[in-house]
Amino acid sequence: MKYFLKLSGIILILIITALATQFFRLVPAQTLFKVSQQNYVAQSSTEHSQKILNESDRYLLLYSDADEGSRAVYSNATHSFRMAKINYDKINIENKWHVDQFNIYKSIIFATESIHKIDRTLLTRIKQYVQNGGRVIFLVRGYFPDYNSFIGIKENNGYLNRNLYGFDLNQKLFPGLNDTKINSRLITHSLLDVRLEKQVEVLASTADSVPLIWSNSYGKGVVIFVNSSMLEDKLNRGVLLQILGYKSDYFLTTIFNGKLLDIDDFPSPIKRGKDPIIFNEYGMDNSTFFKNIWWSTIHNIGAKYNVKYTGLLIGVYNLFTRLPVPDLNKSDINDLIYFGRKLAEINGEIGIHGYNHNSLVLRGQMFFGDYGYSEWESQSTMEKSLIKVRDEMQNIYGDIPIYSYVPPSNIISTEGKLAVASVFKDLKIIAGIYTGNPEKGVEYQEFGPDPVLKGVYNLPRISAGYHYSSAEMWAIYNGIASYGIFNHFIHPDDVLDPNRSGDKTWKELAKEFETIIAETHEYFPFLRPMTNIEGYDIIKNLENLKVYSKKVNDIIRVQYDMAVFPVYHYLKLIDKKVQTVNGGKFELIESNSEYSLYLIQGEQESVEIALK
Repeated sequence: MKYFLKLSGIILILIITALATQFFRLVPAQTLFKVSQQNYVAQSSTEHSQKILNESDRYLLLYSDADEGSRAVYSNATHSFRMAKINYDKINIENKWHVDQFNIYKSIIFATESIHKIDRTLLTRIKQYVQNGGRVIFLVRGYFPDYNSFIGIKENNGYLNRNLYGFDLNQKLFPGLNDTKINSRLITHSLLDVRLEKQVEVLASTADSVPLIWSNSYGKGVVIFVNSSMLEDKLNRGVLLQILGYKSDYFLTTIFNGKLLDIDDFPSPIKRGKDPIIFNEYGMDNSTFFKNIWWSTIHNIGAKYNVKYTGLLIGVYNLFTRLPVPDLNKSDINDLIYFGRKLAEINGEIGIHGYNHNSLVLRGQMFFGDYGYSEWESQSTMEKSLIKVRDEMQNIYGDIPIYSYVPPSNIISTEGKLAVASVFKDLKIIAGIYTGNPEKGVEYQEFGPDPVLKGVYNLPRISAGYHYSSAEMWAIYNGIASYGIFNHFIHPDDVLDPNRSGDKTWKELAKEFETIIAETHEYFPFLRPMTNIEGYDIIKNLENLKVYSKKVNDIIRVQYDMAVFPVYHYLKLIDKKVQTVNGGKFELIESNSEYSLYLIQGEQESVEIALK
């Protein structure tokens, strides 16, 4: 009897298995297992405040639009102020101008080298302002030898007849930047050939120790001089912003406080076959490697260092940009299913990269030969291709909202943006790149509203890749120093391309990638992990926010207008510590001989920071 029951159980299991196998042959698995993606719900802000802080701290920005270099420095300064919520007045020195009182400003900032155009009476008053305890900051070098002693120059021989390179901090400025020395041409300087007075404190030098940034005491105040053109480069905005707070009694900036990581071309069809770089190391074909090795590494790094991923899906790798648009390859759909579910398992976000990897541009809108791409015949054809991939995504994942779009090769046209928005109705984010060499069609972005699509925001990626280097960390730390954001992207298949991989194995690339993430996490463990749609909420809320602050004795008062709480800040202090925060929280980030740096979390319309 016992034998009969055991046999019956085995037969029953075999029958169930056979029925299940037949069922899954007849019913596609993707119809049974759908992906869940959280619906976006907008956060509401506080009403306009009726208690705006009187006499809140302001800066005065003097600029010129007469030359390209001055325009670049001015642009970088104003974008930095906008994001950091620094209140300022601006004056174009090309026009006739006058200021009744300079002493109402926390600092006077020169974002131009054309100081010779300023009336000498005004410059004399500015010198008196510094003598009485004010601060003047020159963001770009300029030749005005009559003011050598004011700046701290003993001997001025005019402009050096060659460029110098690199960046090395002699004093503490900001975590990460303090320990990252640049020896390459990543940072280029046009500078003055000078010798400095003995009392001058050198803040930073070139790679070969030529003074770049220094501080000169003048009366009761201080003059900070950047003997370089480096702040014309958007990449260095973190340095620009932190210089403003150097030797200031307090420096409060508003930050994004987020950590984002995009995976472009993911999910996507996996290249078939056995690439030697994979097979020689693992004895696997490409498909097995990406499912068992690559994803395992990426998953584990995210879990270990508290990273969320946004994947940007590619439907098919073909070159079709004309009608009729082919369907996606059924043999590739299993890759999209597999990795889409893996991303969903860890609460990642699925966005769109494209039907294929052809940038959404028309004839003449990019250099097609450089990329092996083809122009699309029309915006309508773009839309039809996107409908193909949208419908297939709905088939395999369910009717999930798609919030994020990343342009292939970071290139897109106005017509391309309109096509994406017409097909993906929930679109909230276009994520291009932050900086790079000028190139036709490339989507270099600022954080904020997209200039074409209403209700869509730009969320530029600041850094990229698996390779660890001082140049890559420089980009990362400048992004965190200016905006409080780590926004990075990678491609799964870099390991298959000897140019993108640098002929390194996956073990080598994975080790370097983990070093990037680990080092960033070590310096800034407080950065909040988020997907792109979560980042959208932050950048949209920051766009409307106004912040006012004022220090009286040992109390810093902060007032918000149109805030969505919490609001985050960096607070840098000289010779003081935070004792309590009424209306929020605080956390020490770093303390050294130069400053104490805090993370402030504002939770009410009015915040009061008590110092000791």
